[in-house]
Amino acid sequence: MGKIKIAYVHAAAEGEAYKIKELVEARLTVMEAIIAELSPALGVHTGPGTAGLCYFPVSD
Repeated sequence: MGKIKIAYVHAAAEGEAYKIKELVEARLTVMEAIIAELSPALGVHTGPGTAGLCYFPVSD
């Protein structure tokens, strides 16, 4: 995989989001990253403690 832009998201689990960030960025070339809380619309379905990511490739 080439370069990516990525968002690490969480529901009351910021520490878990940072753990995921460390794992990903040790292996991939990340051009831009943010850490954000999940929206209430998603959080209501996943609950507290959820952490994940969204990404897309960046062309040169």
